[in-house]
Amino acid sequence: MNRSPVRPLFAVLLLVLGISATAHAQLPVNNDAWKTRCNLLASQASAIQNGNAPALLVTATRNVASKPFLVLAVNRADAEQHFVSCAMYYMASISAFRSHDASDGADYAVLADAEFRDATGQSVTFSEHMKRMKFKASNLTSSLTSSPAETQAAIDAAGTMPLSLTLPVTRAEVSYPKR
Repeated sequence: MNRSPVRPLFAVLLLVLGISATAHAQLPVNNDAWKTRCNLLASQASAIQNGNAPALLVTATRNVASKPFLVLAVNRADAEQHFVSCAMYYMASISAFRSHDASDGADYAVLADAEFRDATGQSVTFSEHMKRMKFKASNLTSSLTSSPAETQAAIDAAGTMPLSLTLPVTRAEVSYPKR
């Protein structure tokens, strides 16, 4: 019986593509919540870039390392999901500053601003283009991956990023006038 090696290779390829599609199906995509998160984080860009993000934003990173946020940011940028990528880069920046890596934190904030500009149809600055090129070049030689558990932790943390810096008022905090 003459068996072609193409058929088993084709089956393996379909299996890999199916697994890859399943993994990507659960990745966040642009929607109003991600747009709001990106806008909120962009409004705090200078504080984030200086390592002084509001406590509510720092808490939202849930002590997840910057790398899983960074991996998701790159993945979502490649998929042209710029609002998601913007939020992920900002979260990577906040996380990097939290772990006392100011250089990476500042770089990630610049990349986040570039994603914000792409998402909102603005021109990306020359320095942002250069930062992107430098970042992409440095990651060609290193593997930019995270484990499924790290990726899920970053997605979970990013999904809890507040949509506003204003804390909700509870009924106990409301003072009523005396009669």
